[in-house]
Amino acid sequence: MLFGHFSFSAGEHTRAKAACIHTRLVAELNTSDWGVKEANFQVIREADCPAVLVEVAFINLHQKRTVSS
Repeated sequence: MLFGHFSFSAGEHTRAKAACIHTRLVAELNTSDWGVKEANFQVIREADCPAVLVEVAFINLHQKRTVSS
């Protein structure tokens, strides 16, 4: 039922870390790979240390309709 996940980094200094985490999640969770993206989210931009944000195991609209039925 799980559809996929994204990983977000705040820039080049965290992109390698995000890619490493993302690759492992794809392998372990067997979800669709929606890639590593760069984003200016406050939660990762304002962190006092290198930060990565991961959106894990969301479902798409078709799956939601199937579950709701």
